[in-house]
Amino acid sequence: MEISPALHAGAPVGSKSSNGVGLQLFTGVSLAWDQGSSHAFIMRLGKLLLIAIFITGVGFLMVEYTRPGYPIERTLQNEDGREIKVLILGHEGGTITVDRVPGGERFEIPIETLSLKDRLFCLGLRESEAPPKIEKVEKVEPKEDNYVVTRRKAIEDLKIKKQVILEEISSKTLNDLLHQSRVEQLGRVQKEIAELELAIKTYKYRMKQ
Repeated sequence: MEISPALHAGAPVGSKSSNGVGLQLFTGVSLAWDQGSSHAFIMRLGKLLLIAIFITGVGFLMVEYTRPGYPIERTLQNEDGREIKVLILGHEGGTITVDRVPGGERFEIPIETLSLKDRLFCLGLRESEAPPKIEKVEKVEPKEDNYVVTRRKAIEDLKIKKQVILEEISSKTLNDLLHQSRVEQLGRVQKEIAELELAIKTYKYRMKQ
């Protein structure tokens, strides 16, 4: 009589088939658990990544929105403690472009020469080229022609003469005859001034037509 290999090995009858099914079930559950866990981990990681991107974008927009716009009036201090009031117009690299206040003199300041507080402030500014300086143009009055110039000169001379006559009259040192003469002379001078001023206005009006 031959002894069965299963009995010879000390294993109960049918144990081989039972162990095989159990191994297959255990392996299947393990694989299913591993696949489910990986999928959930990837989904969670994706959500966290989207949240991080959103927070970063919002933070960037908030920083850009809260940055002061140019021009910026500020009193800057250098490393030696000396202060200067300026209008900051632009920031490029390690340099800011400013206009002195008051005065409007334009020059550049290396950021590294400023105090720590002002250095940090300037480094936080938006990089932007300063606009071109607009030079103040003085208004040039058009030159008057000889007709107007000569009559203005005559008016100035008559006004001086008028002032002299008024001082003589107000001094009360003249006799009645001289006083009356100066009054009449004053009237003629005032009339000449009025006629010359009217002549200038009429001439300018005709030249515009």
